[in-house]
Amino acid sequence: MQSRIEELRRLERSLEEPRRKIYMDAVDPFVRLFAGVRDPKVQQQVVKQFGTYDSRKVVFDLMMFGSDDVVRAYNRMMRHTYEVEASGDHDPKRLMELFSQLLLSIRKGLGNSRSRLSHWEMLEALITDIESLKAPTGNSNRS
Repeated sequence: MQSRIEELRRLERSLEEPRRKIYMDAVDPFVRLFAGVRDPKVQQQVVKQFGTYDSRKVVFDLMMFGSDDVVRAYNRMMRHTYEVEASGDHDPKRLMELFSQLLLSIRKGLGNSRSRLSHWEMLEALITDIESLKAPTGNSNRS
């Protein structure tokens, strides 16, 4: 029994570096998208990248080697992007929320499982107006 536990730990450690690379490769297009959020050319380049073989390979690797929570978070984010593409109803706040949830899932999946950060805290250093994203939408004058 002890040798089985040790074997599982060794396997988990051996997956850490490949998993880290897969995670970083999977979020790279979104980092580029958010970095060039006001530049339509950058947006178009990133969107085109999603259909490439390399991008599909990264997603396949993510599905095979990613933790369950990371796969679910990635799927939620991608489902949202597909819905936006189909409807044209762009909701940047929702996309940022899903992206921050993905980042937090990755953080936890890479060894910080007890992280007490919120998903919004994952973006605080990157977004100057983070408070506006964190604010609830809708009528704020409700009692």
